Amino acid sequence: MIFFQLFSSTNFSCTVSWLYVVHVMLHNRMMKKIKGNKRGYSALLFTAPYPSLNRYLTFFVLTCFMIALYLLYPSNVPFTQQSKSMLCKPKQSTTQSNGNTIINDICSLTHALNIDTWSDRECYIKHPAEGHWFGGYFMTAWYKLTKNQHCKTINIHHFLSTPHSQSIDIDNYRNDNEDNVKNNNKFTILINTWQRNQCLINSVRHYLECSRVAQIRVIWSDPSNDVPSSLRTLQQSLSDPQRLVFDEYKDNKLTNRFKYNSEWKTEAIFQTDDDIMFSCALLENTFKLWQSLPDYMIGYAPREPYKQYRQRKTAQFYTWDEPFTQCRYSLLFVTLGGFMHRKYYEMYDAMDINGVPNGWRQAKDAVNGNITAEDISMSMLYTFQSGLPPITVTVPESEMLIKPFLACQEHKSLIMHTDSRRKRTDIFFDILNLLESNQNEALLRHNELFVDVMPVNDQKCWAG
Repeated sequence: MIFFQLFSSTNFSCTVSWLYVVHVMLHNRMMKKIKGNKRGYSALLFTAPYPSLNRYLTFFVLTCFMIALYLLYPSNVPFTQQSKSMLCKPKQSTTQSNGNTIINDICSLTHALNIDTWSDRECYIKHPAEGHWFGGYFMTAWYKLTKNQHCKTINIHHFLSTPHSQSIDIDNYRNDNEDNVKNNNKFTILINTWQRNQCLINSVRHYLECSRVAQIRVIWSDPSNDVPSSLRTLQQSLSDPQRLVFDEYKDNKLTNRFKYNSEWKTEAIFQTDDDIMFSCALLENTFKLWQSLPDYMIGYAPREPYKQYRQRKTAQFYTWDEPFTQCRYSLLFVTLGGFMHRKYYEMYDAMDINGVPNGWRQAKDAVNGNITAEDISMSMLYTFQSGLPPITVTVPESEMLIKPFLACQEHKSLIMHTDSRRKRTDIFFDILNLLESNQNEALLRHNELFVDVMPVNDQKCWAG
């Protein structure tokens, strides 16, 4: 099948070249020249029945092969206009007993937000390494040959640009004792960091440029080292030094990044790592979507377990690209960029859960002890407490600073990534069993919705 696609992707001259290669292979097999040749299999192309043409044709064949890979690079699919009256049934969404609308596809979103017309397209999802590292171009071709990575996205930028998109009464989501919540037209950013000072500095400087950011709080769980002096200096240089705050912990627990803090100034909390920088425009438009749906976890990095994950046939229960090949997901890693209501962080601080004394504390102890799976634990807690699936926002190529991200990947924690597949899978099933006990249905809620919040364009989208 792969050779058929390559073959059909080339022009006539390349087709002739492929026939020539087949002829050379058969000829060398018949003459048994490869086995006795010290040059080994490199003689495959250069030992041919027509020596004077060998090198030129070999070069031509390889060139055509590269052209074929380029032609296989997915083309962008144009936007199409859609209307709710034509695409969706009158009652497409379902409502929970607490009044929350369950949003799990395009139609349920348009019903929930009262959107009548929109644009959609099949967006090609690409891994950040594609086209940037040496093997990235081959990775792109391989994904194209073996997997479908086009998922339909709904563009709601026009809706978000109108005043009615933020019609929710945020006071309904505020606790009476939260007197310090001042500005709900802004959001707080939590940046988790671990011994990647330059990545952190770059990230802080970048997000300080975003006008909707009320406060940046750096989660510093490295008691053996001090916060970089340059960041202290930057803090004092701000007109409002409290716009940059350092939450310094006396331990290095991974779950510190999810600790509730009564000093937060906003309802909306955006969580991210120190190596990821999204554009201010993307964050602000995603925030507008969250304002309309504040009970939802909304972010950029969806995940989907294998269909037979309960049978535990593999060391890891998911792969990063499963949501983009199946176009559905049930988990979202808010650690890679995502908005949540602050109430979920307060819930994460609990000890007991689902009628099990100290059940959630034990789950967090497993995360801290194995130094992994905090993203899994928060996603599962969110679904358990809300009964809602997460919502994925696509990231156009121009809206993520890819070069700094790739540079920071050279400084990953070796301890965190040692045997992480097995550890993460064990923690996932432990939490699944904990949260599904005493329940009449499965914990995970599936979603097929991919939302584009940026102006209409034909860019490819990054996979979180």
